[in-house]
Amino acid sequence: MTNIFNKLFFILIYLYMIVLPLAPSKFKYKSIPLNGDVILALIIIMYFMRMLFVRDTRVNFIKGIKDFFTDYLTISLLILSFSMVISIFYSVDKKVALGETFRFISYVILFFILKYEVRLRHIVDNIIKIYIFTCFLVFSYGILEYYLLPHVMIAKNVLTNYRMMSTLENSNNLAAFALISIFPLIVLFLNQKDVLKKIMYFIISMLALVNIVLSQSRNALIAVALGCVILCFIYSYKL
Repeated sequence: MTNIFNKLFFILIYLYMIVLPLAPSKFKYKSIPLNGDVILALIIIMYFMRMLFVRDTRVNFIKGIKDFFTDYLTISLLILSFSMVISIFYSVDKKVALGETFRFISYVILFFILKYEVRLRHIVDNIIKIYIFTCFLVFSYGILEYYLLPHVMIAKNVLTNYRMMSTLENSNNLAAFALISIFPLIVLFLNQKDVLKKIMYFIISMLALVNIVLSQSRNALIAVALGCVILCFIYSYKL
């Protein structure tokens, strides 16, 4: 029973990583919502169920809570979450602020689950593979959209400066997704010894960069430039 429970839990995580960037947020199947938010809710519910029935999960949770309030990264996430909660009270659109705050906190919970519950190496490897494959699909579609959409818009006599958004419904979302992806991909490229994998990471990194350019997000381009400088110091001071 525990093995089935574990498999279902990790399948939900895999499914979430695929559905969130690829399926529209309002996608429905026969009036049943099927999107990343629904799957994330199921993951969190199942995690709390695991705490009730799986002893190792309870032990990991207690250790995780202790570490969560001492680690610099997680402390910064908690401070950011708290500041977002405070911002609700003076926000012009409190409904939107509340929704985005709740969304961010749910991501922090997911980060906690992945950080302290995913212990098996093959699960980590699967997560990385799915993430890389999803990035490839999103970025490839973004470039395909760049070449095909202008012809469609001309045929419909629609003239506008269209910003690419791939499967992410918004050009800023695409830029953020590519920005988050590009530096882990670069690090994987730099550290990989297998030639074929190295080429694969390089190609997807370049696709991410092209998508940032096509999204026309100036903030993302500035962030890439700053990130490259920081990466040089982190990876190689001489470089």
